[in-house]
Amino acid sequence: MYFAIDYPYTKELAQTVQELAAPAGFNLKLKGYTRDIYLSQYWLKVPLCITGWGGRVDPSMMLTIAFKGGAAWNESHYDNPQVNELIKKISQEVDDEKRLGYYHELQEIFYEDGPLLNVQVPVLVALSDKIIDYRHPMTMMPQYKYADILP
Repeated sequence: MYFAIDYPYTKELAQTVQELAAPAGFNLKLKGYTRDIYLSQYWLKVPLCITGWGGRVDPSMMLTIAFKGGAAWNESHYDNPQVNELIKKISQEVDDEKRLGYYHELQEIFYEDGPLLNVQVPVLVALSDKIIDYRHPMTMMPQYKYADILP
């Protein structure tokens, strides 16, 4: 299992997945590289990896770039015509209830036939009254360059 060693939480997550997979008979070998090496040499080219995905303004954006057949960042190489059609419908639908229904259909397909394990890593940020102008980025990785410390 390939991963970037210098991306938040991936080393720990890789070790956890390795330990959890062992009782099921999987002997995962961990291959960690710095993010530049991982992305240029292994990402999209290996059968099993851990990748951190930042948030998107709308979930349909993530679906389009990560799960639609033929998408440039489709790291699982998943190509399901039914999923492709649902992603298209989700991206075009303006009625919230209909769109939600499409998301439910997609969720059922991913539950039965999905190409990945999705692990959400909680983000904890503690701030003091001395910290001003902190903005938490959509990537969910704290960026302290967006904060100032009062004297």
